[in-house]
Amino acid sequence: MKIFIYASILAVVLCREFRQLPEDKTCPDLELKVLNDVYCQKGEKPHCLMDDQHRHGVVCVKERDIQAGYCPYYNNAKSAMEVRPCKGDECPLKKFTSTAAVKYPGCYEDYRSGSRNFSDSGLWCQFNTSSLICVIMVIFLLLFPLLLLN
Repeated sequence: MKIFIYASILAVVLCREFRQLPEDKTCPDLELKVLNDVYCQKGEKPHCLMDDQHRHGVVCVKERDIQAGYCPYYNNAKSAMEVRPCKGDECPLKKFTSTAAVKYPGCYEDYRSGSRNFSDSGLWCQFNTSSLICVIMVIFLLLFPLLLLN
């Protein structure tokens, strides 16, 4: 039982989670202080993005350059930030860093057209390959002494 509890705690710690904003909040309205208060793993920065289901939320991913006319969004199925063409007005006219997407309301145009989805809690937990391997190794290390005792 203890092993299951330890493994569960480790899985929660290693979880890359898309944290959906409350229904009345959008990324362009979010104060930058809120993003600065989010703790991310080394090499990652907090981003306020729309996900592939048109929900606004915060996620920790590596910052990258985005070309003019495109916007970053979070792909839940791949547990990764991707880019797509910007829609509407106020799109980026020059290259920018992904964390600066909140400066461009056009990057959130799908929300403004009323397609936002609130059908679930918005909590997503996908593992990248290295996190999954780490979890398996920790579980094995926890189980190995028990196997030796039998």
